[in-house]
Amino acid sequence: MSWWLLLLLVFGLIGFSSCDKSASSPVREPVKTPPADLTPSTVNDATPDIVGWNGVAWGTSRDEAAKLLAPRLKASPKKAGELLIEGFTIQRIEYAVTLLFNESGLYRVVLRPTSALDIPDFALKMLKEGLQDKYGVPAQHETDTEIGFQMTVTSWIWQRPHGTIALEYSVPTGSKRPIIGLIYARRTVLPEL
Repeated sequence: MSWWLLLLLVFGLIGFSSCDKSASSPVREPVKTPPADLTPSTVNDATPDIVGWNGVAWGTSRDEAAKLLAPRLKASPKKAGELLIEGFTIQRIEYAVTLLFNESGLYRVVLRPTSALDIPDFALKMLKEGLQDKYGVPAQHETDTEIGFQMTVTSWIWQRPHGTIALEYSVPTGSKRPIIGLIYARRTVLPEL
């Protein structure tokens, strides 16, 4: 009986010493690459994504959005693909909000101040600081002179995986009254050709 025990012990040691040592090596996980539609500024970013506006997700139908936003809402008399909100307030400034829809649902939201801004530069500063606090430094900042419209437009753009926000400050040529606009838009990825 001891012979069988000795034989079992020898085969056990031989089998143990010839085991593949890779099992004891550290396991490496595959390198994860970000999806192609993400810019480097949005990868591993702790700031929130832009997945819609005011609780209404991109792609939501017009009827669903109307239910979510009632009673502040009124339908656009001009276009079936729009919803309007008047008197929406950000930092004590009232805005008219236009929600735009297409066959895939909500794709853009445009906010424009409804009253003459007494201190437009202060309003711009407050909006910009609020957006920077929430979304970080804008991905783009540009100033263009629009010859056809004869105005200068300065834009700050925040990009996230599912949406963008553009803060625009326009000054028509010869005017001292700037126009401020805030545009939320669904981000789409163009197919590769």
